[in-house]
Amino acid sequence: MDSEPLKNLTLELYPWEEAITCCRNSHPFFKTVTGKEGAFEFKNVDPGRYWLVAHYQRKVFQLAITVDPGSRTPASAACSQQEFHIDAKGHFTTGVRVEM
Repeated sequence: MDSEPLKNLTLELYPWEEAITCCRNSHPFFKTVTGKEGAFEFKNVDPGRYWLVAHYQRKVFQLAITVDPGSRTPASAACSQQEFHIDAKGHFTTGVRVEM
């Protein structure tokens, strides 16, 4: 997938709760901004389920994620290995970059 890094993009982590819509009446636990290459890092995040929220072109994109540093699955890859894509139709998806 050809894409450009999303620099200066605001990202937030909100608590994920069963049967509750993302981010209503809630404040983000963590907030960061992507760097010039699109890289970002949330520090000291406890394991658990969260909503990753991106603010891009006056739109808000939400993606449910699980933070599990002890796992060896692709979903727990380091932030530097993860890729997030927002396509022209506004779909927000993730991927893991694998270098061989």
